[in-house]
Amino acid sequence: MEQCSKTIRQIAKRRAPALQKEHGLLCAELPFAADTSVLYVAKRHWTNRFDKTSEATVGVFFSVWVTSALIGEQQFAYNIHSLRIRELPGYRLVSRGFAEAFRDAVRGQVSTWPNLRSDLGPRTLLEGRVAFNRQTFDADVNERIDGFVEVHPVIDRLLQEHAVR
Repeated sequence: MEQCSKTIRQIAKRRAPALQKEHGLLCAELPFAADTSVLYVAKRHWTNRFDKTSEATVGVFFSVWVTSALIGEQQFAYNIHSLRIRELPGYRLVSRGFAEAFRDAVRGQVSTWPNLRSDLGPRTLLEGRVAFNRQTFDADVNERIDGFVEVHPVIDRLLQEHAVR
């Protein structure tokens, strides 16, 4: 588990500058729960997840995570969450409508993502599991980040369509 956490920290540190510069995306390893290492990617105006003073997460973000239990199952997980988006400042959003519009818009782009599910309700837009291999973990996590980068403009578009003017 410690090696996986180290890899996630290294990926965040390595990828963050380019993701910020090229796409305006923040990328960081942030605390979540014991025995869990999580890398988050999102834009600041999509979520308060990067605000350490927030009591509860609001907004849209991508994450890749690993736990000892997942490693025991020879897997790691990834998802795109949409948490309490009705409360996201500057937008008038309906959770279920946002989830349906996002899934419809990215269906073709994500069809090859590993073990993907999109039937988890409006809080989890997409979620999947990837076979865990210590030798390819870094490359596999980067592949999931790259997949998210490809679909992230859909989030921008949907939020823009629901911006309070």
